[in-house]
Amino acid sequence: PQDGILVIDRHDVGGKEDTLRVSLDVHEYQFISISSVGIDEKGNAFVALEMTRGGGDVDVEVVIRKYDRTGRVLCSITDLAKEQFVPTTDGLRVRNGVVHQLIPLKDEVRINVWDTNHLQ
Repeated sequence: PQDGILVIDRHDVGGKEDTLRVSLDVHEYQFISISSVGIDEKGNAFVALEMTRGGGDVDVEVVIRKYDRTGRVLCSITDLAKEQFVPTTDGLRVRNGVVHQLIPLKDEVRINVWDTNHLQ
């Protein structure tokens, strides 16, 4: 498996800055990027993983994972929308354990919502 390191700042939820080790445990994928999406009020970290299978065409997959304070994966969101008329640089938000994805389309703006509070 490939590993990545992400520094998580939990000061807003009464914690301290710590390091989260993210493992990509799917062997046919390669990391492109790892980024923090947010921290919920319990100190769980939400992380966006961009990965690809490699090869000639770069088909990027994005997965959001929710990690507890010990680094254990609590859940994964794999059905994020890829189609966007205007690409966003910061289209993901977390509030109270709920992940929101902003998707600007040609004639409308769609918002996908996943409640991760019951996924543990």
